[in-house]
Amino acid sequence: MKNNKEAEDRKGIIRLADLRREKENIGKAKETLHESRQKARSQYAPFVNESVNVLLDMVTLPSNLSVPPALPVETGMISGERP
Repeated sequence: MKNNKEAEDRKGIIRLADLRREKENIGKAKETLHESRQKARSQYAPFVNESVNVLLDMVTLPSNLSVPPALPVETGMISGERP
């Protein structure tokens, strides 16, 4: 989309020098495998940590305490309305 917008701005004229420069910039911008893995870990770390905390809470929940079942959801009814 970016290339299409730029081509439209240039009235359809594409310069070979611009394409070469863009290709060089793409090659420089590539991350190593280690960098991309580290970035993914830091991006998803809060979600993974919270998931582990929830699972730990569920496992360590005392057996005499039970979680109440979810209330059934009735379709087509407004909350508190009776048929």
